[in-house]
Amino acid sequence: MVYVHGPHAFVVGNPIFTWKARLWVSLCFGLVILLASFVVDRRTKQDFAFWGYLFGMLSFWGGLSLMESGSQLAKFGYCLINVGLMLVSILLQRRVFMVFGALGVFGYLGYLAYDVFKDSMSFPFVLSGLGPVNDLLRGQVSTKQSTGRRSHPRCDTRRGAATATTQASRSLIKPAQGLQEGGYVEENLLASCT
Repeated sequence: MVYVHGPHAFVVGNPIFTWKARLWVSLCFGLVILLASFVVDRRTKQDFAFWGYLFGMLSFWGGLSLMESGSQLAKFGYCLINVGLMLVSILLQRRVFMVFGALGVFGYLGYLAYDVFKDSMSFPFVLSGLGPVNDLLRGQVSTKQSTGRRSHPRCDTRRGAATATTQASRSLIKPAQGLQEGGYVEENLLASCT
């Protein structure tokens, strides 16, 4: 058998580069993309970091979730990492972390329900106790934007709610001028902010 070395070993398929090593590469690559997206998110006012966060989370969480662990402690660590992702979602105000974190936590709870506590009667009651914790976390995330609609930069809550109100009071446009100057577009935009 011929072993291929160098950068083209990824393309040809090197038997030395095992499945576990590929998962670690995916995990590390995802972390790098997430860190780069965080830097971009903090340096620009526009939302250029969304796609970086999304693909970074796909790579990181995919590599993390596909890793096999035989110990209960490692599986609990996986759950704690996903809870940490949910907390990062609250801190960064990014829903992508909440989605992947919740998927991981529900995967861990499914593992507990089907494998560990298969014949236990108390496990459903313990899960019911976690409901209020979920409600508290959802309340923290939903404070950023109360409506389910996407916000326009003029309606952005980070710049203050007074922005849309101030612009609405300044743009009292007559109907005849609105057709010529595009005032109705402005009024419709402001109406969608409220």
